[in-house]
Amino acid sequence: MPISTTLKPLGPLFALSATLAAGPAMAQDAQDLANKLQAVYATAGYDIVLGAGTVSGDSISYDGLTVAIKALGVAEPLKIGTKLTFNGVKEQADGSYDAEEMVIPDMNVDVDTVSVEIKDMVFKGVHISGAATPTVDDLIQAFTSFNSGPITANENGQTVVEVASLSGTNDFERGADGKVTSVTAEAQLDGLKAPLPAIPDPQAKAFVDALQLTSVSGKAHESMHWNFADGNMNIDDLSLTLDDLGSIAMSFNITGYTTQFLQETNEAQARIIDLEAKGDTEGVTGEQNQMAAKMMSNLSLVSASVRYDDDSAVGKILDYLGKQQNITGEQMASGLKMVVPAMLAQSGLQSISADVSAAVSNFLDDPQSLQVSVEPAAPLAFGAIAGAAAQPDTLASTLGLQVVANEAN
Repeated sequence: MPISTTLKPLGPLFALSATLAAGPAMAQDAQDLANKLQAVYATAGYDIVLGAGTVSGDSISYDGLTVAIKALGVAEPLKIGTKLTFNGVKEQADGSYDAEEMVIPDMNVDVDTVSVEIKDMVFKGVHISGAATPTVDDLIQAFTSFNSGPITANENGQTVVEVASLSGTNDFERGADGKVTSVTAEAQLDGLKAPLPAIPDPQAKAFVDALQLTSVSGKAHESMHWNFADGNMNIDDLSLTLDDLGSIAMSFNITGYTTQFLQETNEAQARIIDLEAKGDTEGVTGEQNQMAAKMMSNLSLVSASVRYDDDSAVGKILDYLGKQQNITGEQMASGLKMVVPAMLAQSGLQSISADVSAAVSNFLDDPQSLQVSVEPAAPLAFGAIAGAAAQPDTLASTLGLQVVANEAN
């Protein structure tokens, strides 16, 4: 299941980590495995080339690999010099490959000016399809679990982020025909630490000092269930917790996000990349418009929420803002409580103004938690949501918008 511009280059790295999970192999033919791996990951826009393969019993090792990920904005292919080893490899009757595990002892990746080191990455229950024309259904079944040791990113000789461990699981459900029908997935990132660099801007530095920060530490978590037939994707937790500051947790529940929809989206994205390379801006716009129209008609919102739980950050921020105006944090909170109703009225949200104002006032008086949620009476098409945006009060009612403060999670 995706903090700053400094960390932006890490996006392709984690996509690469998922890519490496594709390593199932049969100890008979290393090249056949490499070809099938390449075909499966091409469905998501990756161009993977494995190095020379060596077979030893039921293990296959490859001397590194390169991964081109144009869709993620990576101009040059990522080159991984580390040996990749697939253990417990078996070729199945349908031409697919299964492996007990795929091991990468140490991995170093350079992305732009950032150098990333990942230690002890292991993927379990590895599978790669033998289909002549793989689809995203094949891609989804890449592995059942993964975990890594420490991850460190350095830029210009300075550590910009550290992660103690990263792990995840995929629990697949199958129908009577043996095909995967849904997946329940969970991922956990622990020991996040990012030292704050020197801040030249005086105002920005004053704000950081007010939060009493010299570094940021915390953890992240994601859990979800995805049913392929009706495209019901329920991300029930996507959260980031920062020590001594607070945590933010989001949830999203949509329908229509089928594997067929994802397949068509990937294919459209590939066409856009080709058109961009040719300089065909009109063609790019046409493809993007078609993608947007398909999303608006195919996807529907079941529910969504964003919740913030405070751990002293709000009080510090109010004190800082108040100090700028020579008032106390309590006085700043009182002023904000008076502004909220006017802002809601100006936005055309009269029907929920009283409830939202009360929730915000409650939160500012005693900062514990604040949650914004929507849950329409029935799944609401994205197109209908966009069409009603010009009437915010009606849209808020249709979405079942609620704002609550200091309620138990």
